[in-house]
Amino acid sequence: MDAVICQADMQKIQIDFDTSTIKLFKQIGEAKAAWFSQNNWVNHLSRLIRFGLSVTDAENFQQFLGLAGEAAVWQWLWGDLGEFWEQQAFLHESKALSDGGQDLPGLDVKTRDLIYFSDPAKPDLLLTPNKINPNVYYVLCIVLLDKPIVPLELTVQIAGTISGQTVLDNQDKWYDQKLQRIVISQDKLAPIQTLRWAEHHINRKADNL
Repeated sequence: MDAVICQADMQKIQIDFDTSTIKLFKQIGEAKAAWFSQNNWVNHLSRLIRFGLSVTDAENFQQFLGLAGEAAVWQWLWGDLGEFWEQQAFLHESKALSDGGQDLPGLDVKTRDLIYFSDPAKPDLLLTPNKINPNVYYVLCIVLLDKPIVPLELTVQIAGTISGQTVLDNQDKWYDQKLQRIVISQDKLAPIQTLRWAEHHINRKADNL
């Protein structure tokens, strides 16, 4: 299982995943989607269902996207996915399958795709107002897919990061009444490289999740 890290520009990092890794994302995503469905978690699936996907297939694809984004950040920060797979195994065995709002300790990864977008710089970071944690860094990842199809190879772009405290300080002016979300354009995000010097905020031990 391989992942290749590429520099897209001065700010953005691209992670390329191979077929075997993608298959694991798909399998784990299906397990997570089934758990969420059984526990009546609400998902916003209309944009995927418009492509003719069933509700189950749309839920599976949504979880697949989230895992790809999260794995990209693990890969960039620590160079491998060893602890990412350990975390997923723990969540599966514990029947939790939910990370409690932190994909990594101190980080919450939000993943978008290119469905309805032609430019990876266009998708915004969308956050729910009452769920902002001032002690968490939010990371935006863009999965470079414009259709809800699991590919043989996959590229994820890490667009940038922002602290929860900064979001709270600006939430009134960034709040979108129509979407009922805090909307943060990519030009407001700090380069993902800033997490290198902020690593003291990020405890690598998975048992702190």
